[in-house]
Amino acid sequence: MTSPRAFLLYGLIVSFVHVGAAALGAVANWDTSTAAGYQAGSGTWGTDSFWSTNGTTLSPWVSGDTAVFQGRWTNPGTDTITISSALTIAHLTFGTTVTTNKWNLLGSALRLSANATFTVNVGSMASLANQVSGNFGVSKAGAGILAFDGLNAYTGMTTVQAGTLLVNGSINAVSVQAGARLGGGGSVGATTLANGATLGPGASLGLLSLASLSVAGGSNLAFEIHDAGRGRGVGYDSASVMGSLDLSAVTPANRIRLNLSTLAHPLNTVPGHAAVFPSGSNQSFTLFTYGALNLGSNPSIFDLFTLTTTGFTDPTGAAVSADYFRVVNDVDSSSLMLIYTAPIPEPSTYGIALGALGLALAAVRRRRPWSDANSGVPGGLQRAL
Repeated sequence: MTSPRAFLLYGLIVSFVHVGAAALGAVANWDTSTAAGYQAGSGTWGTDSFWSTNGTTLSPWVSGDTAVFQGRWTNPGTDTITISSALTIAHLTFGTTVTTNKWNLLGSALRLSANATFTVNVGSMASLANQVSGNFGVSKAGAGILAFDGLNAYTGMTTVQAGTLLVNGSINAVSVQAGARLGGGGSVGATTLANGATLGPGASLGLLSLASLSVAGGSNLAFEIHDAGRGRGVGYDSASVMGSLDLSAVTPANRIRLNLSTLAHPLNTVPGHAAVFPSGSNQSFTLFTYGALNLGSNPSIFDLFTLTTTGFTDPTGAAVSADYFRVVNDVDSSSLMLIYTAPIPEPSTYGIALGALGLALAAVRRRRPWSDANSGVPGGLQRAL
């Protein structure tokens, strides 16, 4: 809910929401009340007259406008927006720099009237279960999280400029720019990962499918493990590349940063100790399967990754060093594997003490002949010395 004293500020925010993005229609704000300011809440888009340009007068949706969902100053919640019938939009914005919320959109399709910008600002999340269609592309802007949960039909490229895009449904080709992140457990088209961009399958744990993947040096891979005893996408993150996995732009001097971490629960992103990770045993995980692998002029995969394990702990809470992990190419299974080699245990205090006792007994034996009958040492142990 927006307070009356904040109304002017909201108007200023809306005025600057689409700087750099050409709005084809007016900017309409979702508003569930005639009280001053823009009031958040659930409703039906296309039936409810919940649109306003001044914060007090409500009107029905106008085809081709830019839709803005402002959110809340305090106590953000989750609003469900049901789309009653297919609607045409120019752009979408969720949240502002000072207001946040979570939105779930479902129902009929949203049709693009031109190349569109979907902005989700910091602290907000928008999940679109409905289809997005049209012969245009989408740019994801803002530091928040946008989730495409539907089987989308727009034909253009998706450019992830900032924040996180989670694809749990399907989209076409994707370009992930520096500072942005692509994740989810759905299907995406040909994907390029720029220097400074991040690929992290799942929303927590997940298996992401890509038509192809081209990775630049200096890019990031984020993989999480919860249960080492379960399969890919369920116990740990993984990705399937149907076509070419292209690492030809990666060099030993400009490597991929592979960030490994653990989750206490498979259904959220809260860091924690792995549920199952026997750090005393060797283990392997499938990072990628691929249809083809292009290493360019690199002779092998070994020097193309820098591994970090910040936030990686076993079930006891003990940190696990990156020194025990390596990435290898398994040609037989057409996959890049993460291999964990358990450290060799150091001699225990008990073992050291027993060894010292053995040396002492040996020294005594050299000074005086002992027998099983008078030595006081069990015969089996004495013979073993």
